[in-house]
Amino acid sequence: MNSTQLPKYINPDSLSDQVLELADRADYIDAMSRVANSVNVVTTNGAGGQLGVTVSAATSVTAEPPTLLVCIHELSKVVPAIIENGVFCLNVLESEQQAFSQLFAGLAAEEPAERFSAEDWTQLKTGSPVLKDGLAIFDCRVDTIHKEGTHYIFIGQVLAAKKGDGLPLVYSQRAYAKPDWI
Repeated sequence: MNSTQLPKYINPDSLSDQVLELADRADYIDAMSRVANSVNVVTTNGAGGQLGVTVSAATSVTAEPPTLLVCIHELSKVVPAIIENGVFCLNVLESEQQAFSQLFAGLAAEEPAERFSAEDWTQLKTGSPVLKDGLAIFDCRVDTIHKEGTHYIFIGQVLAAKKGDGLPLVYSQRAYAKPDWI
């Protein structure tokens, strides 16, 4: 695992020497709620435990080598598990899988241990739970971990990828949606 972090970016020709205030937190959150994101469940398994969490902050980093990143809140029990396990799987949800999003966001009645009891799960290379009918699956080995504000950013090298069928489950303006293209 590469834990090297570069210092904060500083450009002497930029506005960095001026005192500029950050955006108001409430304004930032409200504006970000307008951004449409895929809905994903990040899972891990190993000595640190088998856990999962719903996330919307996930994206490709590069295709050479295949690499992606996910952002997870520092208080999530999944963070120490991923750190210890060194692996995670990004399960991109299909438009009919809203129940999985709610389950792994803690909005369903099931206990955390019961989240993986369904026959909906399998494994690829890392042993992390893989949603059998996920829209897209990315099984990853942790490459770099970065802490920014209240979130951990896990950068993972993709060891296996698989595509499913259907349309993506999307979250925007504090509601689930699915694209209407077909």
